Amino acid sequence: MEKGILLTIICITYNQGQYIEKTIQNFLSQKTNFEYEIIIHDDASSDETVSILKKYKCAYPNKINLILQHENQYSKSVNFIEKFMEPLIRGKYVAFCEGDDYWCDENKLQDQVDFLEKNPNYIACAHQTIVKNIKAGTEKTINFLNHDQDITFKSQLYQVFGKAHIHSNSLVYRRFILDKKPKFVSETRSFGDYQLLMYISLLGNIRFINKIMSVYNLFSTGSWTENSKKEESQLRIFKERISLLLEVNRCTRYKYFNDIIYVIIKFHLRPFIALYLKVRHPLGYKVLKRILAVF
Repeated sequence: MEKGILLTIICITYNQGQYIEKTIQNFLSQKTNFEYEIIIHDDASSDETVSILKKYKCAYPNKINLILQHENQYSKSVNFIEKFMEPLIRGKYVAFCEGDDYWCDENKLQDQVDFLEKNPNYIACAHQTIVKNIKAGTEKTINFLNHDQDITFKSQLYQVFGKAHIHSNSLVYRRFILDKKPKFVSETRSFGDYQLLMYISLLGNIRFINKIMSVYNLFSTGSWTENSKKEESQLRIFKERISLLLEVNRCTRYKYFNDIIYVIIKFHLRPFIALYLKVRHPLGYKVLKRILAVF
């Protein structure tokens, strides 16, 4: 950790020109009694994202650090956060936010850092998030939690699409956890930050603060949710999640074997089989639906 920088914000962007300015403005409006830096990685955007980033870099040269790619790294299966961003982190703590999401509380970073400074036994701190469905025009909180509490590995394990306990844009975690990550954290997968959340919760408890301090834009242009809505993409995501959970099972020496296998079968394998039949074997899908209807 460099003296003076207590926290590093990492932000990833790709064709998010209509959102990124609000995201950066909310970074800069944070009220803290400590210094923080902002590292932004752009994955070869073709819209106005880069020009907006350069404008803010010129205005805040000592606070904002840009990594601008000329070729898309995600399409090459490059883990660009680990390869390009993590080596530049100078803070004791790390906060994450994608370029189409934003923070809606100016005290977010201060509140979370205060908690972690006072509670060294916690590995990370998160909070309530609003999910804003861009297509439907609706808003709701990301989870059913209604009070401050601890989030463990098991509770994180049982999260499924649409029922996540926490969103990555609400996380502040300790920098040292990035030093010796297991293989399953570093591997590039089609879904977002699921493996990082799994890893953090394995290391220790995450404190959940029941206060809305961030917004997650669902189905925004260029977002993971927008790109993953196609059925073939969903098939790939199910396969990769199953593979990840099997790796976590081995990594933990089967300590959570029953829970992991249950989650694989109920939340990933069954919907994968149903979707696979629907896409590749429509007749088989109809037969399956009839069989399931009996039970």
